[in-house]
Amino acid sequence: MHPKYVKLQVQTFMYLQAPLTYEELFTGLIWDLIPEDLDDWDNQSLGETADVKTNVDCIEACKNHQDCFQSLFKGDECILGMAHIALGVKHMEGDVKWRSYWNKEKIAEWVVEQKCKDPIEFPFVQERSWWSRDR
Repeated sequence: MHPKYVKLQVQTFMYLQAPLTYEELFTGLIWDLIPEDLDDWDNQSLGETADVKTNVDCIEACKNHQDCFQSLFKGDECILGMAHIALGVKHMEGDVKWRSYWNKEKIAEWVVEQKCKDPIEFPFVQERSWWSRDR
C-alpha cells in the first residue's frame, strides 16, 4: 500500500462521526497487505504440524482445517498456523526453501465474526477536538 494512500485513509478515519472499530482498521489498512502466498518468507505460523511432503499439500491441509489462518512450508515440514495472523519476515538463510501461505477466506470469515454486536459508547463525550473540521 502506498504511503499516500495510508495517509489518506487515516485522515478519512479522523473525520468519522462514530467510533472507529478494529474491524474497520483491519479492513481499511491491513487487509490489502496480506498476500495469498510468498516464497522465501516466514509468516511465523504456530500450531499443528501436518504430515505432508509438498507445499501444495501444505496449503490444502490449511484450507481443509477449520482453524487454520495460515501455513508455513519449510523443506519437508508443514506448520498450520492457528494461533494468530501474522505477516512475518523475509527468510533467506540456508538451502531450505520456505513458502508462506495465508488462508484469506478463513481470515475474512474471522474478521466478520469479530464485529461488535452491541452499540459502541465512548466513556466520555468531547465537544471538539484538535482535529475537528470546524476550526
